Amino acid sequence: MIVQLVRPGGAVVAYQDPLWYPRQSRASRALSQACYFTWRMTQGDLRRGFGTRVRRLRGQLDEGNAYDMFEYHVVRQGVDDQGLRTLLAAEFDAVEIDAYWSTQSPALQVLGADRFPPNTFGIVAKGRRPNEAH
Repeated sequence: MIVQLVRPGGAVVAYQDPLWYPRQSRASRALSQACYFTWRMTQGDLRRGFGTRVRRLRGQLDEGNAYDMFEYHVVRQGVDDQGLRTLLAAEFDAVEIDAYWSTQSPALQVLGADRFPPNTFGIVAKGRRPNEAH
């Protein structure tokens, strides 16, 4: 695990990971998807975007297609924030999760930042414990 590269007393900080989809509310997932599709329509090349989305829904990704592999968290249904907390808590003195709303569209980000339910998180683990095996 990459944590082994962190020196005693050090920290791990990671932000902008999507909350694990099964743990999100239906409202959060629906708002996230609606905002994504609204933003996506302004980006051009709808055919490519639609094709990637259909392959993701079917679970039939083309590993040779960079667009299918980009944002791979969509395929694995987000990131298990609680699982990460458990893993990091075994190695660090303090682990905090910061859940918040995030979307690609600047206008929808401003609208939703204080109104929409969390769909994204950051995690901060501080105080790496010394590895007693060495």
